[in-house]
Amino acid sequence: MKKVLSVILTVMMIVCMIPVTVLPVSAEGETEVTYVDRYWDADAKKVVEETKTAPATAITSSSTTLAGGWYYVDGTVTINYTINVNGTSDNPTCIILKDGCKLTASKGFVIQDGQAFSIYGQKAGTGVLEATGADYFAGISAPDCGSAFITINGGTVIATGGLLSAGIGGGWGGFGFNITINGGTVTANGEENAAGIGGGQHGSG
Repeated sequence: MKKVLSVILTVMMIVCMIPVTVLPVSAEGETEVTYVDRYWDADAKKVVEETKTAPATAITSSSTTLAGGWYYVDGTVTINYTINVNGTSDNPTCIILKDGCKLTASKGFVIQDGQAFSIYGQKAGTGVLEATGADYFAGISAPDCGSAFITINGGTVIATGGLLSAGIGGGWGGFGFNITINGGTVTANGEENAAGIGGGQHGSG
């Protein structure tokens, strides 16, 4: 009996010594996710790249409203409704496209007046965001008054406008302002005389 107990204790000690990798969790429902930040350094006159981490929430097929904060795409996610972005300039809505993962927004993104939307990738830049606008909306759409901010820092972004709309920027008759691309691979296609990046038909920018 003593020999059996000794063997059991030895096995338990060995199991306890096996290293286990656990993703750090900063808050309920949030996971620390690595991303590449890119921004313009005015002194160096170039885009600077830094690897950082952020506590982020996973995007799911029911994520139709994104408040300010960090989100990430893991695996393949499709959202068949318009995604409303409600991040402010002080607390923007930020999406991290994990390498090898894809988010399809079949009705596009709409960034509300006075709000900000940023897209980040990881080191390889193979995470994909594909957005197609609803009729008269851009794939990644900003309001006509030009007070919304769209920033792409990495990943692969494919944006197609809806009817008469830009790929990224304005819908039909809308303007395309405050769009910044610091890195990544961006393909933007406007529909029917709309810009790829800029204004929709009869709009400017």
